[in-house]
Amino acid sequence: MSISKDHDGDDPWMVGTGSAGTVPAAESKQPALRIETIEGVEPLDIRMGVFPKKTVPDVLYDALFGQPDPSLAELKAVGGDASAVPPVRTYAILDAAKVMNLPELLENSGLEHRCLFKGDAYDQLKDVAPWIIRLEEDNRFTRDLFTRSDAYWHLWAKEPGVYVRSRAALDDLWRHLRKFTRVPDDQGKMHYLRFWNHHVFLACVIGNDPSKPTIPPILGNGNNVTLRSALALDAETGIAWIISGNADDALQPSRKPFRLKDEDTPLFRRALVRPLAVKLVPQLRKEHGQICVGHNLIDLQLTIERSLMRLHEYGFRRHDILKELIIQDIYLGYPFEDEDMTGNLRRICKSDALQTDRYAQICRRLQDMTKVTNTSSEM
Repeated sequence: MSISKDHDGDDPWMVGTGSAGTVPAAESKQPALRIETIEGVEPLDIRMGVFPKKTVPDVLYDALFGQPDPSLAELKAVGGDASAVPPVRTYAILDAAKVMNLPELLENSGLEHRCLFKGDAYDQLKDVAPWIIRLEEDNRFTRDLFTRSDAYWHLWAKEPGVYVRSRAALDDLWRHLRKFTRVPDDQGKMHYLRFWNHHVFLACVIGNDPSKPTIPPILGNGNNVTLRSALALDAETGIAWIISGNADDALQPSRKPFRLKDEDTPLFRRALVRPLAVKLVPQLRKEHGQICVGHNLIDLQLTIERSLMRLHEYGFRRHDILKELIIQDIYLGYPFEDEDMTGNLRRICKSDALQTDRYAQICRRLQDMTKVTNTSSEM
């Protein structure tokens, strides 16, 4: 197994932040969320001369720009006058690290926008920071978010962020969401929470048990900032998740303080490794079909996710190294380091050496073990 000397594939927002966990669950009396899954979502194309031009794929229009009736809670807040209830606005929370020249694109978009970082963090990181944008129908930038082509400003394939809907103004929503860019754990250590990544956002909202979703604080504070719905979109698979509350209630989150829990570390780690696992499934089935026999697509993805999470704990980040070590796991049917009864493989994995050096040592150790096995079988 040969490995080229590329740079590490670390996620810059997770380096040095320590373990992370899930958002606290809502109190038991709170209504559960509704989670609707839409499959087969297709991006817009760049056909010329087609009018009227669509702003978003048809199947997502209602979720992004439909106007729901005011909820009972919203009517109560304005004394029952429906005309006093603000319209539901649509916001995108985008990752500038995924979009070339995002600040410049936003300046030219005509859309209201603001970076979630401010001060020195804004000055130093605005080109890789999260931004909140109020989307409008028939706006070119809105259309570009859902268009696929080779042009850098067509952003479908980049999976740049998530979408939320609220009656709140942008500045109010900005103040609310800023509280979740860095959050404490139970020991008071601060962590970045990349909720604008759709995998992480789903982990925040759905939690450990998709069959029993609850309403975390990130969905609102129950006052002037409450989300009516949220949408996470996986462009590679064409799957969209639409998250909403009961029709007669605004989303009311837990009032408990927001803390990351150590025991929920696997939840967020799995969210961060899932995109790579999704990409590796077809690669491994094509290149190593024999070792994948007996694994359906879901089982193979879960197996790869478990391997990635374990290898991340060892500090392996390079995609080429991860792929080769995962192949060993699948071939054996268990963690490859368990094959070495002397514990040498595990000691190599846990050492402080560079991951390329550790990988080379792992390869040599596996080769030595194979030689011993072959010699024994010949005797």
